[in-house]
Amino acid sequence: MQSMTGFGHAEGTVQGLNLAVEVKTVNGRYLDVITRTPREMAALENPLKKRVKSLLKRGRVEVYVNLTSQRSDQYELNKELVQSYLEMARQSASMGAGGELDVSTLLQLPGTLVPRDIDFTSEEVEKALLGILDQALQTVLQERRHEGAALKEDLEGRLQTLQSLLEQIESHRGDLTEHYREKLSQRVERLQAEKPVEASRLAQEVLFYAEKADFSEEMTRLKRHLERFQEQIGQAAHESLGKALDFLCQELNREANTILSKCQNVEISQLALQAKTEVERIREQVQNVE
Repeated sequence: MQSMTGFGHAEGTVQGLNLAVEVKTVNGRYLDVITRTPREMAALENPLKKRVKSLLKRGRVEVYVNLTSQRSDQYELNKELVQSYLEMARQSASMGAGGELDVSTLLQLPGTLVPRDIDFTSEEVEKALLGILDQALQTVLQERRHEGAALKEDLEGRLQTLQSLLEQIESHRGDLTEHYREKLSQRVERLQAEKPVEASRLAQEVLFYAEKADFSEEMTRLKRHLERFQEQIGQAAHESLGKALDFLCQELNREANTILSKCQNVEISQLALQAKTEVERIREQVQNVE
C-alpha cells in the first residue's frame, strides 16, 4: 500500500549544464502530472510525463526542472560586429575624437558576445534528465511506501474496531423478536379496554415487525465487504488500491445506513451508528491511498 504524498529531489550534470529536478505529489482522484521546465527544454516535457506515469498511478504530481550552466564557453565573440566597432573607433579617431576603445569596453558593447548554440533537447541531455528524474521519483516512492505502511496499520486497527461492532450487533439480534413482542404487548394492554386482541393476532404482528426489521442480508454483505477490504490491504505494497478501497467504503456505508433505518432497537441502533462513524473514518484515510 502506498500513500499519494511524497517529495523527491535530485541533481546532475551533462554537457556543462547543471540540472535539478524536484517532484512533489499530493492527493488526487486521478493521475494528474504537471511539468514546469525552462523554455529551452519544453520539448522534453512529454518524456518526463511518460516516465512519471510509468511509476505512479494516482495523485497530483508536480515536476520542476531547474537549469544552470557551468560552461566557460557558453558565449562566443561576434567577430563581424567587433570588426565593425573597431572600424567605427578608427574613423572617430581620424575625425579628432579622443580616447581609445579598450577590450573591457568593447566586450560590454551590445551584441559583442552571443550565446553559443547549445542543444538543450539532445538525446544525451534527455537521457541525463530522465535519469535525474528517476532518482527523485525513487525518493518519492520511498516516502509514499513509508506513509502507506502507517496508513495500513491505522486501517487494520479501524477494521478490527468495525469487526467488533458487527459482532456486538450480531449478539443482540436474538433479542429483536422479544423486543417487538414486548412493545406490541404494551400497546395491546392500552387497547384491551376498548377491544380484546387475540394472542394469535399478537403473534402475527410480532412476526411482521420482526421480518420488517430483519437485517440479516445487510449483515452478510457487511461481513463480505469487510473481508474483501482486509484482503485488498494485504496485497503487495506497489499495488494501487485507493479506488477499490473507496468503493468498498461506499458499500459498507450503504449497509450500515440500511441497518440504522430498519432497526428500532436502541442498543443495535447505537452500535450501527458507531459502525457507520468508523466506516466514515476509514473512508477519510482511504482518500490518502494511491
